[in-house]
Amino acid sequence: MLYPRMNANLWLLRSCRDMPTYRHLKGWSPHAPGEVIRLRLRQSEREILVRAGTSDTAVVWEVFQDREYDVDGQWPFRTVLDLGANVGIFMAFALSRAGRGRLERYVAVEPDRESFAMLQRQVESQGAQGFSTLFNVAAAGQNGTVRFNNTLESYARRIDPAAGEPCEARTVSTILDDAGLAGVDLLKLDIEGGEQAVLADMPAWRDRVKAIVCELHDPLDPAWFARTVRACGFEPFESGEWFHGLAGAVRDDQRSLVTPRVKVRPGQSAGHMPGAGASPLG
Repeated sequence: MLYPRMNANLWLLRSCRDMPTYRHLKGWSPHAPGEVIRLRLRQSEREILVRAGTSDTAVVWEVFQDREYDVDGQWPFRTVLDLGANVGIFMAFALSRAGRGRLERYVAVEPDRESFAMLQRQVESQGAQGFSTLFNVAAAGQNGTVRFNNTLESYARRIDPAAGEPCEARTVSTILDDAGLAGVDLLKLDIEGGEQAVLADMPAWRDRVKAIVCELHDPLDPAWFARTVRACGFEPFESGEWFHGLAGAVRDDQRSLVTPRVKVRPGQSAGHMPGAGASPLG
């Protein structure tokens, strides 16, 4: 435990622009639950918004300190479809990695109303309004209406046929059409078990997506992900082989996106990201 904590403390010292950010990420910040906190990290040109007393801060650790969505070398994605955008912390990371002016389009889908409201504020905080399109709907395998369970922790809210409120659902193809996009470089997929339905519809949109990064949730596993994407002409990668902490896949005709050090091996399976956790200092 000492070594990870030491690394986490070193990251804080290198990354925090001010003491309020440092104190909050250390867990020393006495904010009321739900209060919006403005984090100032050196990795992000603009402030990153989180809500006290929620999983938002743990997501900051995962995305910015663990760099689960990062790849080695230059960030190759200029257009992103973010399914399960939550409060937009991945968006802030993608913008920091791509560089201002190089992330050309950001399309986000988030069905939870509270998280969607924060996502809107996050986009404004990051100065990304001009190239962002946000949808307060659920991503699914078919268009229609689903039930969305918003009684869980914000990061774990999901489609649940047995509980929740009615929510509009759209397929990847419909979302891209509504955003006015022919396709995207990267599909980020983190929808708390809904990955199965979205990827079952993959034959309908495979030609419109160049690469996928996916957090898998039980009962889905890396072998299932690998079989699914291979059947649609994508090559899967284990966690750490391309994306630092998540399963990834690239369309067979887009392998130039992959960092050269990654070797594509026949029979390779994709990894998965561990569940959201607490700060490494906790």
